[in-house]
Amino acid sequence: MAQQRNKLDDPERVQHITNRGEDLFRHLYHTPQQQREPLAYKPDPDSNEKIIHAIEDELDHSRIESAMDRAKTYIPRDKLRNILTFERVQIIANLPCLQDFKNKDELTERIYYGSNGSGPLLKLLAVFIGMEKFDDFPNCIKEGIDDGCLPMKVDNASGDAGDIFPMTSGDKLQKQGGTGKGSKAQTHEASFAYGGFSEVYRVEIDNSHHEFGSIGIIRRQKNFFALKKLTSHDRHNFDMELSSLLFCMDKSIKEEVYKHMTQPLATFEVDEPMVKGKTYYILFEWAEGNLNDFWKRNDEPRPAMGHCKWMSHEFHSLCRALACVHNGQEEYLQTLDGEGLEKKLQVTSGDASRLYGRHGDIKPDNFLWLGLSSESIGHLAISDFGLGRLHTQVSRSNQDPRNIARTETYKAPEFELPGGKISRASDIFSLGCVFLEYVTWFLLGSQKVTEEFSSIRSETDINGFESDAFFIIRSIEGENDPRPFLKESVKQWIEMLQDHEGCTWYLHQLLDIIRDKMLAPDRENRIKIIPLIKEMDTLRQACERNDSFYLKAKNKP
Repeated sequence: MAQQRNKLDDPERVQHITNRGEDLFRHLYHTPQQQREPLAYKPDPDSNEKIIHAIEDELDHSRIESAMDRAKTYIPRDKLRNILTFERVQIIANLPCLQDFKNKDELTERIYYGSNGSGPLLKLLAVFIGMEKFDDFPNCIKEGIDDGCLPMKVDNASGDAGDIFPMTSGDKLQKQGGTGKGSKAQTHEASFAYGGFSEVYRVEIDNSHHEFGSIGIIRRQKNFFALKKLTSHDRHNFDMELSSLLFCMDKSIKEEVYKHMTQPLATFEVDEPMVKGKTYYILFEWAEGNLNDFWKRNDEPRPAMGHCKWMSHEFHSLCRALACVHNGQEEYLQTLDGEGLEKKLQVTSGDASRLYGRHGDIKPDNFLWLGLSSESIGHLAISDFGLGRLHTQVSRSNQDPRNIARTETYKAPEFELPGGKISRASDIFSLGCVFLEYVTWFLLGSQKVTEEFSSIRSETDINGFESDAFFIIRSIEGENDPRPFLKESVKQWIEMLQDHEGCTWYLHQLLDIIRDKMLAPDRENRIKIIPLIKEMDTLRQACERNDSFYLKAKNKP
């Protein structure tokens, strides 16, 4: 098979911005207005002095504290243009300190729009006015300096370049624990669900500093975004994370399930002199919450039986999205030759697909709830499917499945078996756990999910620890190796749900698939993702054809 091209090397797929996004806004501000009326300028020293002071005061009052660095402030792009209007720049161009420039119209255009391949000087003008050094501003024009030189690096011990993040608010979300269900982030009812080995912030970016509406991202929560800050300063780890995200993203677009996968909107990097490297950031759309939040916010009252039809669509789409993750990771691995793959991933070519061609942490916290509106309950999307987390986990584990980090509750049996093979089948087992909890919530409520169901599953595992996993490992007399079994408490719970007065034929058949095919303890007998998609599609089509399939309880005449 021909080696594929890395997405990061494709100029049609990835646009590299080196001037802090100024080029993206050039079409808005950097085209001279047509047929502008010339300004009738009359020298007035008092008025000239007043306009500089007025601009200085307006700039001071427009400063906003940066959420990422409280010691720094910035002036939003649109407010700067509202203060330093074209008409005001015309007046400034006629001030005495700029008398060496005879063509005032040309000077005004140069400051406001830029000219002859050079950028504007509007930000520099604001800086000099704000520093009360306006008389030094003409030197910038004479030396050919423009706004592209900003921020100027300060020659000090820290080497801080003075970068400002245009974010009006930012709150760090709490991390989840490495075992159990994980701790729920309390800030804004959102969990740490955009990726492990990182810090995630809920940030508000000023509207004049982004234009995601042009690519179909509709802002439903003002200008809030999720900003993921990678804790690794290694460029290779960042490239791996972003490349795998892009491969999965492109796959989801091709399969028309892109709404059901979190999409990276932008990335940026910041020089960090203290660590002699860079810090890497990835920006995502902000979610209403995760699946646990969805259950709690729709608990009282829970949706009517018609919700089952929505479920059938969501479950089918989520399975298709998971297939995109599996296939997207596989395609990314194909961009690496054998030697490069072993060097980068620290595994053999034979192990790469098995260890890396999967999601690796399917759980309710990693399903985000997006798109809530007055007309729609929204939709669910898979998150945290980049290779960065998997790479860190695998490289630390020495490839022993028992050492690979995972969420204990939703782990597959092969994680506990000596010599067990971790693969895409592990994701299917975890997904079955999540789907079973979803049906439990729909019929019984979220408290039954988090308390009773979890409690009845709890028993001492083969290592002597209390575990609420869905399986148990037992040693069998006469056999050398222990074997996994689906817990009897889980089987009984499914039977109880199927006997529930509200269980429809849709839910009953869904539970059969979960128990018999998704939660099969032996990974070799577990259903693969493509057959699972077909099973979910069969249920979805049955709901479409026959309303009673999902509306009518099977135990009612």
